[in-house]
Amino acid sequence: MATTAWGGGCVDGLCQPIEYAADQFGPQAVAVEAENVYWPVLNGRILRCPLGGCPSPLVPFATGQSTSIELALDATSVYWLSAGSGPSAHDGAVRSCPLSGCVGSPTTVAQDLAPGGGLALDDYTVYFTDADTVNGGVLACPKTGCGSTPTVLASGQLRPIDLVVVDGDVFWTNRDGGTVMRCATSGCGGTPTVFASNLDGPVGIASDGTDIYWTDQAGGAVMSCPVAGCSGAPSVIAAGQVQPTGIALDASGVYWTAFGGPSSPTGTIMTCPLAGCGDGPRQLAKKQLHPIAIAVDAVAVYWANVGTYPNLTGGSVLRVAK
Repeated sequence: MATTAWGGGCVDGLCQPIEYAADQFGPQAVAVEAENVYWPVLNGRILRCPLGGCPSPLVPFATGQSTSIELALDATSVYWLSAGSGPSAHDGAVRSCPLSGCVGSPTTVAQDLAPGGGLALDDYTVYFTDADTVNGGVLACPKTGCGSTPTVLASGQLRPIDLVVVDGDVFWTNRDGGTVMRCATSGCGGTPTVFASNLDGPVGIASDGTDIYWTDQAGGAVMSCPVAGCSGAPSVIAAGQVQPTGIALDASGVYWTAFGGPSSPTGTIMTCPLAGCGDGPRQLAKKQLHPIAIAVDAVAVYWANVGTYPNLTGGSVLRVAK
């Protein structure tokens, strides 16, 4: 048995995951930087651990953040979505704190929102999705803040979930609409372009700057199209996946979470080369309790298991060597 500090013991190319934290309440996002891994939990906390392992007890990075569901990092700060008490209440927010520490109250970037699950950044702007299943939207706000008046890039979207920014365009998945959409970050007159259509339930989305990759959860597939345009049918990177959800990329591979069955630990963490899976995807971890979000760095893969439905108990955050 070979060993690695980043993924436990390894046998025949499959390394055992290392758990950062167990008994987490519904973690639905994970992000990593050079020194730490971050995740939100539904009881109002943003948590952070050094990459080498968590202290005991675990000290929250931020508290009092109602129903935090997504986060993103740039070179200086961590940003997160707090959904509030529900989409109809419009009391959600986007907030941030410096990576150096969240001393005092976080900065409120945008407020009075009904945020969905998407959050993305470019150099100056935060982009996020509205949760409405019939009249959802894609919104933008300067990192310096916009109060209750974010810019509406697109409305009338059918449950927009995740989004990614590439070279002056924002792409997002409409889960209920079965589409991947596109709009310039400067605006598209409220009429975004359909990038890909006739999908069964696209959820996660990522890009390497050349292609757009997404998970089609209901269709059980990981798919892609060139950024320049998705003429014809998308490429199927991997088929036969059980509810693929979160997605992440590095320079050579695509990584995703397969959510698994409705109540038991049957989820998996999967990968294959960006060009396609050939003989099939490679399994990095199995028997996971509903893995939902994923991130990568140079040496490891990180993910959040949301836990058991409907109470979202037994969630966890783990890593494994690539």
